[in-house]
Amino acid sequence: MRCISCGEVMRLVQTVSDQSMMVSGYEHRTYECLACHEVERRLTFTTAPSEPEPPPAVAASVQPAVPPEPPPPSAWALAQEKVQARQADLRSRAELARQRAAAEQFHRAWDALLPPRTAKPARPAAKPTLRLRRAPIAPPPDET
Repeated sequence: MRCISCGEVMRLVQTVSDQSMMVSGYEHRTYECLACHEVERRLTFTTAPSEPEPPPAVAASVQPAVPPEPPPPSAWALAQEKVQARQADLRSRAELARQRAAAEQFHRAWDALLPPRTAKPARPAAKPTLRLRRAPIAPPPDET
């Protein structure tokens, strides 16, 4: 039986048969927690009378339960973790590819709504012009 307060194992300290019932076999059992020393009393039905458990040999040196360190992961557990990580990466890549494809499809549909572009007519090539250098104009002669 486990303690309700701390969850540690409880030991049977006292057993008293109950004579108030018309049917025999009921007992009042007193349990004590080995860790927090909580005491509980329960009424139970048994077919054979029970005796209290002997006290533990070293009751004073009972230490609080420390959970043991988990064992190092096995090669199989490491392989499973690696496969799961790889699958998660592949799923995220596939989702990204689906999103890109949907965006590309949207852009193609959007561009189809616009009229097709036509090339601007090219300007006719300008005719080459000859530039003649003009001689400087001389000022009119003075007539004085």
